[in-house]
Amino acid sequence: MFFLHKKEVTGVGGVSAAHKRNDFSPFAVSIGLVSLMIADEELLVRMEKREKEPPNGGWALPGDFVRRGANDYLEGLDEVAARTFGEKMGRSLPRTYMTQLGAYGDERDPRGDVITVAYLAINSPAQRPLPGEDPVGERWLPIDLVLDGSLSVAFDHGLIIHDAMERTREQIETSALALAFCDPWFTIPSLRRVYEIVWDLPRDALDAGSFHKRFTNMAGLLEQVSDDDVGAARRASNGDSLPSAAGSLDGPAPRESTQAGRGRPPQLYKTGPLVWSEGSPARLERPIERPWQSWRDESAGSTGRVSTPELERPAGLPGPRVDRPPSIEQREWEAATRKAREIIWDRGRAGDDIRYGELADMLGIHRRSAAFFDLLDAVCLEEVARGGPLVTGLVVNKRTGMPGQRFFVLAGRLGRNVANLRDFADAERRSAIEWIRAHPNLGQ
Repeated sequence: MFFLHKKEVTGVGGVSAAHKRNDFSPFAVSIGLVSLMIADEELLVRMEKREKEPPNGGWALPGDFVRRGANDYLEGLDEVAARTFGEKMGRSLPRTYMTQLGAYGDERDPRGDVITVAYLAINSPAQRPLPGEDPVGERWLPIDLVLDGSLSVAFDHGLIIHDAMERTREQIETSALALAFCDPWFTIPSLRRVYEIVWDLPRDALDAGSFHKRFTNMAGLLEQVSDDDVGAARRASNGDSLPSAAGSLDGPAPRESTQAGRGRPPQLYKTGPLVWSEGSPARLERPIERPWQSWRDESAGSTGRVSTPELERPAGLPGPRVDRPPSIEQREWEAATRKAREIIWDRGRAGDDIRYGELADMLGIHRRSAAFFDLLDAVCLEEVARGGPLVTGLVVNKRTGMPGQRFFVLAGRLGRNVANLRDFADAERRSAIEWIRAHPNLGQ
């Protein structure tokens, strides 16, 4: 384990010139790896089961500490990330897209001061280990289990995974990052399905024709795989299959392509010179906009009350702010937050809670989409700014009966003590019901 030393700042832009070595406070530096993959119609994240405290039995991201080797050689951050990937994933890095995500600290590890530098890695289905090849205790798990709080996640790794998910959803809008989820040969429908899965959309939510036209018309982005290459690949595999797993994202093959002499199999593509030269971060000529539920609320503005979800953090609290996603119109965003508040207030007045899935269905939003959780945070922060509790404590997971990981992450950023999750959730639930009953008009 390697320790850095932190200087004591004496003023803006200045550090005490008389400091000594014992004026520095030590902290360890580690690497956390958020490795994502799409397989079997699910977005998966690589996790490992901890067999020691803290917390014994919890799931954590693969990672390791920066090491100091022979001749006092100190590993670089990228070097540790590549080493960790090789050790934890069982293969070398070159075929995987990896980028630095961010740094995380703030009393995140009870064993001492640890700064983790998180990396995001995107993997194709072909890189998934065969059954039995995974090391003991390491698994690819549905990322939904983390996002909805169903999985016991160690440290602040739930927050890191959420941030990685948000970064991925944003980056596939403007860059070629979605191609990193595909195998070397893929179809346009399989690429479209990548977007739907990452954005948590139902199958065929994106228009097939416009999507196909958009990607095939971008200069240098894609190249068709020739019939000669396809034939050679089939001969090499004795006619069984092509050396690509991306087709599993397409769903059942068209009937006409499976009957001898009828139809033509879907056209296969591979990355073009734009991606060869610039990699997965290559910018798209035109962004692929994430769709949003179109709200049609004829009563918008009838009460004279304007929702303000783009809240600055309340005074004195170190919490986040919630920004309206740029792809969503202000009127739609306000209507959605207003409707979510009304539903939560109805349940609070009755002294009851509501499940995530039930609320999402009532709002017409997919329950695991980023927009859904952004809406909940916006409603919650608005009440906190008024001096109220975390009213989204009334929105709970069907299996656990508790709010999800995102709720506790927000509470922690607001400076709340969430050491005992169950006790904290119960207390916030009671406070939310009392607050709603005392302020019934705030939900209108």
